[in-house]
Amino acid sequence: MSGEVATLFFVAVLGGSSLSYAQATWTETLPDWIDCHVQALAAFTVATALLAHTHFADMQQKTQFLKNLAIAGGFLGFAVLGGGTYSVDGQMSRRGNGRVMARRGEVTAFD
Repeated sequence: MSGEVATLFFVAVLGGSSLSYAQATWTETLPDWIDCHVQALAAFTVATALLAHTHFADMQQKTQFLKNLAIAGGFLGFAVLGGGTYSVDGQMSRRGNGRVMARRGEVTAFD
C-alpha cells in the first residue's frame, strides 16, 4: 500500500439558492450518510436564520431567528445522540439483526 487513504465527500446544495454544504467521511455506511444529512440540515437552518431573519427590531423576525436556531439545535442533538429506541437503528439493534452505530461507543455487530 502506498500510504494513500480514501476519503469520500458528501455534498448537499440548498435548492433555489447558492448555499452548499460539503463534508468528508471515511466510509459510505448508513450512519455516516445520515449524519451528513442531519449536519447539512443544521447548517442550512443556521444559514437561513443568519441570512433571512436579522432584523431584530421586528419581534416576528426575532422569533423566526430563534425558531431556526432551536431547529438547528434539534438536528445537532440528533446527530450527537442518535434517534433513540424508536429509530430504525434502535429497532434493528434490539432485534439483533442490525448494527449499532460505533460512534456512540457501542460495539458494531453484523449477522
